Amino acid sequence: MRPGLNTGEHKAFDRRSRTILIVEDDPVLALDLMSLLESHGYAVAGVAESGEDALIQIHVHPVDVVLMDVNLSGGAASWTGSRPPP
Repeated sequence: MRPGLNTGEHKAFDRRSRTILIVEDDPVLALDLMSLLESHGYAVAGVAESGEDALIQIHVHPVDVVLMDVNLSGGAASWTGSRPPP
């Protein structure tokens, strides 16, 4: 057995300590994703409807993971707007 696996040597993964931001412009899908993630023990920090909105939310409340729709209604500008400048 590899060290740290099932021996109590590893730190337990606490899903509640990981925050996720959902970036989705379809409100029904966003609510479904939020419900699914929360039912599996993850903490959802919020829902953003655009890449720009996601950047604002992340600036105010940093998160561990961003789950982002790459086909946002704003098109490529909405997605690339969420990327850091080169």
